[in-house]
Amino acid sequence: MRRIHATVFFASLSIGLYAQTSSLSQSIQSTQSQANQSSAQSSQGDPTTRAIQSAVGSAYTDSLSPSPSAEQVDVPAKSNNAQEQALLAMASTDYLVTPGDILILKYLKISSLESLSFIVEGDGIVNLGIFGRLQSSGMRYRDLKAFIEKKVGDAYRGSSPSLLISSVGIFTVTIEGETPAQSRAKAWGLLRLSDVLKDAKTPYSSTRKIKIISQDGKTNEYDLFRAIRGGDLAQNPYLRPGDRIVLSKAERIVKLTGEIRRPDSYELLPGDRLGELVELYGDSFTALADTSRITLIRHTASRDPAGEKILLNYPQEKDYVIQDQDEVSVASTQDLMPVVYFEGAIGVGVQGQSPQTSQRAPYSYYPGETLGSAVRKLRDQFSAVSDLSNSYIIRGTARIPVDLSKYLYDEKTSLRMELARNDIIIIPFRQFFVSVSGAVKLPGRYPYIPDRSWAYYIGLAGGFDTDRNSKEKLEILDIQGRPKSKDKPIEPEDTLTAASNSFLYYVGKISPVITTVLGVISTTFTTYYYFQLSK
Repeated sequence: MRRIHATVFFASLSIGLYAQTSSLSQSIQSTQSQANQSSAQSSQGDPTTRAIQSAVGSAYTDSLSPSPSAEQVDVPAKSNNAQEQALLAMASTDYLVTPGDILILKYLKISSLESLSFIVEGDGIVNLGIFGRLQSSGMRYRDLKAFIEKKVGDAYRGSSPSLLISSVGIFTVTIEGETPAQSRAKAWGLLRLSDVLKDAKTPYSSTRKIKIISQDGKTNEYDLFRAIRGGDLAQNPYLRPGDRIVLSKAERIVKLTGEIRRPDSYELLPGDRLGELVELYGDSFTALADTSRITLIRHTASRDPAGEKILLNYPQEKDYVIQDQDEVSVASTQDLMPVVYFEGAIGVGVQGQSPQTSQRAPYSYYPGETLGSAVRKLRDQFSAVSDLSNSYIIRGTARIPVDLSKYLYDEKTSLRMELARNDIIIIPFRQFFVSVSGAVKLPGRYPYIPDRSWAYYIGLAGGFDTDRNSKEKLEILDIQGRPKSKDKPIEPEDTLTAASNSFLYYVGKISPVITTVLGVISTTFTTYYYFQLSK
């Protein structure tokens, strides 16, 4: 008899619930088949969905498809993002029931699974059919879930009720005040204040004094620095429908750079000075900080309209007052390290090509560092035009030849040379040409070709000028001006000079002069002779 009464009572409940939700079912029935197909495809082919099913059980994913013998439940199709939002809301202990949420109540009816859907209305009312209307404003989803499941479970023993979120409500909030323009942003129940302000601030917007005016007119003030830096999530609240976010203008924004652990631009609160800027905001100095050389550039309220530069010594001046738009820079101890200069064919040109002009690169080094160590660190700065073998160091008035190729590839004890302050390491350009001059027909500069003898380059110059050159006499000098024998290979920037040593060539050069001189002498004697005869 009790079983018959329970069956009749359960059937009456189903009829009542169906009557209360029939309008909702009719409005979304057209999308039912699409939702079922999408869910089936997703659950079969998407590994993410399979992982979700494994994590939360089949109850949620089953709610997206109809029970074989149960009343059809109309659930709109959802994107993956909407599904993730619903899963996050159900997993969170903080999610507040939000207008627009679609809830699904699943329970056993005799031997079949029934599903009914409800929408949270704009005023927070949830219509539970024969259970009446429930005000959910301010309730967490978990509390609402426990309340409804207990209510249904107490009324119908063994029905195993379960309340799930099918999709979450979407609402808008207003952002005004110190913004590029007043705007409205979309939000949902787990979106925090910082999430909607990323693109809504100006360079002068305050993040320390943000006001949120709720729908009921209550005003609260929040500090995002405390939330982000200190982890105080109470200062970065979840947004609610109808919230108005009001940004004000920051009173002091200061830029902190240099040897500081957290360099950035910071908004200071009243009373914050240099000590707070360094210790609280910048998280103190790095190991390389030179605390005696802190530079402050003041752009506003300075004695000079162009701004002024102020040198500070920490901690003696940790109470120094910082003003709006100040720039504070902490110097490095490495700034005072000794320096040498690499000059000439060093660095890379446009699009990674070899440099076309001489360049100068300063190199800071630790006392005792060797030339080989510096050269190896600059390995990527050398190119095909860097003549490492003919480099030299200018140290004071001395010129010291060095073969940097040996320092680069073969560090030996005998090659250890310590750097000295203000050394200038000159790296000549290796121009791939050979110069041919002197007694040749076409003197000039010719492209260097490896493994070619002097005869090849003389041939490029048209050969010897036999009127001037005798017996192919030739002088060969390397890039340093040192003579080479003819049997040595020709190298880039060698100079070949064909000697003008022909006797007839020189006779031909001076014969006009001799002829002229003899003519003058002959004329002089002839004139003198006739002058004597005339006496």
